[in-house]
Amino acid sequence: MSVIWKKRVHVILWCNGGLMSS
Repeated sequence: MSVIWKKRVHVILWCNGGLMSS
């Protein structure tokens, strides 16, 4: 479960970073 949650957080952060960069 921890791995899944970490992956979810990573994706959210990545998406936020991409949107901010744009």
